[in-house]
Amino acid sequence: MRKLLLILFFFVAFGAYAQSELKFYYDLNCSSYYNVPKNEPTTLKTGMGGGFSYLYGRKLYIEPGIMFAQHRKQYTKENGEDVKLTAKIKEQMLKVPLHIGLHLFGNERSHCAFRIYLGPTYACSLKSSVKVNNIGDVADKFDFKRSRWGADAGVGLNLYFFFVDVLYEQEFSKYSDDTNKRNMGFQVNAGLRFTLRENASKPKQAKADANQ
Repeated sequence: MRKLLLILFFFVAFGAYAQSELKFYYDLNCSSYYNVPKNEPTTLKTGMGGGFSYLYGRKLYIEPGIMFAQHRKQYTKENGEDVKLTAKIKEQMLKVPLHIGLHLFGNERSHCAFRIYLGPTYACSLKSSVKVNNIGDVADKFDFKRSRWGADAGVGLNLYFFFVDVLYEQEFSKYSDDTNKRNMGFQVNAGLRFTLRENASKPKQAKADANQ
């Protein structure tokens, strides 16, 4: 209930200066684990995805979104001097971020704008595959949690109809009950943005913002 009231507060507070924007983007990510035991070194691997988000606000804004992402990871477990198990993990996820941001330079009406943001993210694991020493798929032996929570923090740059975001993501939920590992990584989003609604009650302010 508190989360819902907080979201409603932001919508009411931004109402007098609101602007809506729809954004579509392609995602390139690089992910790994943290809280990793010393005998299980992890290698960063790249993945990809895409999604869309809805921005509401002007200088201060809220931005929920939905995205599909594929994460890839690799780690090696040393069970002895001569025994090494290399696991390659591929996971397809549906993610729902809710970012709250601030334009440090310009706003969504400006031709160029720079912003910072952070917020929680819900992740739903859709499909996973695990290969150990490149032999078969043993995903059924890994009890992946289907629902996990985390947080994002990043910066973004708008340039006319285009935008680029760079963010750090970290999950607070363990990806499995059998381990203390948690997902983390970096993500780059690039895409297009489309203005849906402007505040018609303040044309002079809108004109001034556009010239920033």
